[in-house]
Amino acid sequence: MLATALARHLETLGLVDFDETGVAGNAFLVTMPSSPDEAVAITPYGGREQPTRAPTDIPNIQIRVRSTRFDPHPGYERARNIYAALACLDGVTLDEAGADEVFVIGVTPTQSDVFPIGRDENDRDEWVINLSIRTHAPTAHRPAISA
Repeated sequence: MLATALARHLETLGLVDFDETGVAGNAFLVTMPSSPDEAVAITPYGGREQPTRAPTDIPNIQIRVRSTRFDPHPGYERARNIYAALACLDGVTLDEAGADEVFVIGVTPTQSDVFPIGRDENDRDEWVINLSIRTHAPTAHRPAISA
């Protein structure tokens, strides 16, 4: 899953602590648990159509970053660092040789900065980053591009 590969990538950069089981760490897939306060959720959602037979998919990913109670700064700083690490990332294999290996052709932010979405029920500010990610995704009817 692309979200898993992104979580592993962000962990190698020291931006999150990812535990695939969802028991520990501060980065989670699809959902945002109630703790810890400072947390990151990486969620895939519908992407753009692929109108050609090119072996690519264009899924979207939303990264939601939560801050500490009554202080938006830690969450904003983490969100900006994640944005800086992923905006315009291209030509890289994520989770190389792993179960979620994916070749990223290009990452395009769908807005020009992190976006505040307000506070949660525990007064923790949240920020989102929305990304469109073009990946190499051959199928039976879209053969792989040979090097």
